[in-house]
Amino acid sequence: MIIPLRTVCSQLTVYSDTILKGKGREISKLIMKAGSNNGFIVGGSADNSTGAHRVRIENIWVYCQDGSNQSGSGITIYGKETNFESIRVTGFPDNNIHTNWTATDTGVSGMEGFFDDIIAEKSGMHNWLFEGPHDSNCSRIILIDASQKTEATYDGLSCRGGSGNARWTGVHAWTNYGNKRMRCALYC
Repeated sequence: MIIPLRTVCSQLTVYSDTILKGKGREISKLIMKAGSNNGFIVGGSADNSTGAHRVRIENIWVYCQDGSNQSGSGITIYGKETNFESIRVTGFPDNNIHTNWTATDTGVSGMEGFFDDIIAEKSGMHNWLFEGPHDSNCSRIILIDASQKTEATYDGLSCRGGSGNARWTGVHAWTNYGNKRMRCALYC
């Protein structure tokens, strides 16, 4: 699915082998409709049963308008071989990004994800709650102003569970002056 310059919707469900592609991270903006109060981009099997595999999101700004929603995460994918490249995720009341996959796999393909050139900012909770896919490659990650819902409670990057391990390079998290402080920049 090619995302035009500006698209507003309340929820977007992605399934295995879905590609969401924009014209550029600062050009194509996918905006959560005011009052939606739910997960915005959600893997079709986010209930941890089968997963949404090989989901690719690239060159898009995923955005929640300030104060327009009281709950909901920006991107929630439970699946293997997840790939995010050159994305920006801004302003969601819960986690900006939540990825998850178990440490074991019964299929013949790989399970690792690739995440590169990501900016996540102004989340109510964690900017990125990473629970897999394990052994993923994650590089050039900027995490700004996590824990805006409750001061010093949530992290810029929170890695959890046995599947929350990865190779991380070029990760930087911070809080802008005057905003609520996060608990930890990186909690892994």
